[in-house]
Amino acid sequence: MKKHFFLITVFILIFVVACEAEVEPAAIYPTPTLAIDISKNRVQDIEIITFDSVIRETAVPFDYSKIAETEEKQRQDAIAAIESIEVRIDTTVEISNISPHIYGLALSDIDAVESLRPSVYNWTGDGAMRYNITKGRGWNLGREESYVNSNAFPNSGNHALDFIDLANSIDAASSFTLPTLGWVAKDTSTCSFPDPVTGECTTGRESTCLSQSINGNPNLTSIEINPDDMVAFLQSVKDAGESLDFISLMYEPELWGIIHYDVHPECMTYRETLDIYQAYSAAIREVVPEAELMGPGTCCWDFYFNSPSGPIDKVENEDKDFIPWFLEKMAEFDAETGKRHLDVLNIHYYPQNLTNDFTDIAVAEHRLRAPWSLYDPLYVDESYINEPVQLIPRMNAWIDEFYPGTKLGIGAWNFGAAESLNGAIAIAEVLGIFGQEELHFASFYPELLPETPGYYAFKMYTNYDNQGGNYGDLAIQAESNFPEVVSAYSSIDLENGNLHIILINRVENVKEFEVEVIWDGFESTGVGAIYQYTGRDLEDFSSEEDPGITGGPRAMGVNKQILQLPGYSITHMILEPSETPVENQE
Repeated sequence: MKKHFFLITVFILIFVVACEAEVEPAAIYPTPTLAIDISKNRVQDIEIITFDSVIRETAVPFDYSKIAETEEKQRQDAIAAIESIEVRIDTTVEISNISPHIYGLALSDIDAVESLRPSVYNWTGDGAMRYNITKGRGWNLGREESYVNSNAFPNSGNHALDFIDLANSIDAASSFTLPTLGWVAKDTSTCSFPDPVTGECTTGRESTCLSQSINGNPNLTSIEINPDDMVAFLQSVKDAGESLDFISLMYEPELWGIIHYDVHPECMTYRETLDIYQAYSAAIREVVPEAELMGPGTCCWDFYFNSPSGPIDKVENEDKDFIPWFLEKMAEFDAETGKRHLDVLNIHYYPQNLTNDFTDIAVAEHRLRAPWSLYDPLYVDESYINEPVQLIPRMNAWIDEFYPGTKLGIGAWNFGAAESLNGAIAIAEVLGIFGQEELHFASFYPELLPETPGYYAFKMYTNYDNQGGNYGDLAIQAESNFPEVVSAYSSIDLENGNLHIILINRVENVKEFEVEVIWDGFESTGVGAIYQYTGRDLEDFSSEEDPGITGGPRAMGVNKQILQLPGYSITHMILEPSETPVENQE
């Protein structure tokens, strides 16, 4: 993820220099200002926003004007003064059905996948864009690895087919990113920009589509590939008795002029992105009519609104923001062809200044607030964006306006520091929010390392008891009177009627909080379970004494329960109902 932060930041800086025109707003959301204050894009300049004793409900937006900026010690003193916390669950207030596809993982360790039991196993990334699906070997990570062809899977035959087989065998939906860049690696060793003297592979004098100091020859490393090759590959998947549930046709195409500059030296435009997506989707729709097609895989905030070719490209395309324009054009294309070629609007989300491993106070606190950018209209992003992102409602509003019926997916997301407890808490928050915000698809990227804090945070939703125990299907209202300290998410399992409650202690090294959990509209049998993850010494990930997630069945209250929550902890409560399970109202 560090390379994403670096490359995207570099590209945005280049983009800002190239763009001077101001553009008109689209729909109900304003176009972001292109005149970025560069200093605000640096971690050390992040404004520290801290909390007093305020209420922020999970189901109702919080008025951030009430937040007082205080010194860290004042904040800690205020938190330490809290004697008890109340969390109230109301099972009569249904928020949304929870998609089974929001717990996706990308290319993670096989043992981790089998333990975490993700709902989606996702083949994606820069390498996927140049993976030789015909040979099953060789790809090119582009600029990240000096444009060198490599064999990331030396012990495999066709790793793509092996990957799909594994996804099907662990009862996960399979998601695959097809190489639609037009070029794939021809071998496992050559590079595009060898130094003429030493022969060492280089990044081509740091050239990009906006600063071409050297030209590449695609034939040095790559062979051409086209939609017919995709059809042949997908037919081979079917012939092998395998299936694909999701197919993504692009991976961050706006960055092809940087990351894959050697084979795509020109900056992407609105029209090229659309043309490529339509050509490939039209070709493969016939062979995989049952798969959900996803695109365009746009990486980041500025490119939701613009292309890397700048304001002129936007003006030439009706002066519309990119995502609404893409949706509108796909709606027209599908109306003309009589078939849907875009099932899921696929975007990526990496909050600014957080795709790193930093956990100092300023960054750690920012990381735990950043999940609010997924939905809260009153949370102002703490970066150069400096306005509410409100990502999921914003995208769903665009879908409703420009191509109703399209689903929303976040095909790659990461809030940073997944190997720390701070990052783990953020992951738990994000998954809770995904469940209540009508998101259809999501996949963590790049991977979760086994037995790290982020791994356990994910597992609390997908396999907390090592028996396949997972969070429910219907999100219901959960409110904490101190949500900046302890946040809460809740759901009902529509099959057995169990009530699930996730409690997250967001505060590190203050004290253990006593939390009274009260549930309305649900009568427990007094039988249930509590599982908890509290972390460990991060310097010894291999410790055999690490308990990971602890807990199990225990007696529970009929309508309330008092718990002790250690700092930086995640707790999952499960309650059995005394009445007939809730029926799915879909």
